[in-house]
Amino acid sequence: MQNILIRQLFPAAATIVIVYSVCSSAFATSIEPSFEPIQKQNLINRIELLQTDGLKRALAIDAKLSAKMVAIINANKQRRAVLDNTYKEQMAELKRVIDNAGSNEIATLVSRLEQTTNELQTLYIQKWKALKALLTDKQQARYLLYQDALQRELQRRTIKGLNRSATGE
Repeated sequence: MQNILIRQLFPAAATIVIVYSVCSSAFATSIEPSFEPIQKQNLINRIELLQTDGLKRALAIDAKLSAKMVAIINANKQRRAVLDNTYKEQMAELKRVIDNAGSNEIATLVSRLEQTTNELQTLYIQKWKALKALLTDKQQARYLLYQDALQRELQRRTIKGLNRSATGE
């Protein structure tokens, strides 16, 4: 069963990974600033489209159910992006001040990071609850397996791109 699922997931995941590899290689080699915002957004849109197509195939769902899933997945997309950026900024600030800040300032920064993390988790939980209500148990399992495989492959490709950048390949 797992081999069949992997064979079903592989084409879509491979396509996403290829597109993501191009992006991660570019970002890993500090090319990112040369990307125009429109180019960057086009790459992001392409990855999302491929991911949606991969989910559709992995879960064996029709266009109607796929549209509902996409609506759920994208519902808080902008809010998640803002929170992700906020988290990165807060972490950068914490790194800058950790050695010279007082206990109160560090406690405030940690508290803000905790609040941002909690908001991100709340958005994830809301998305998962909405997807659970829409999908059968088997589709939920396939969704989780697909997301796990995709994340692992994206991490692997990102690390590979960073390693290539560090070794000058």
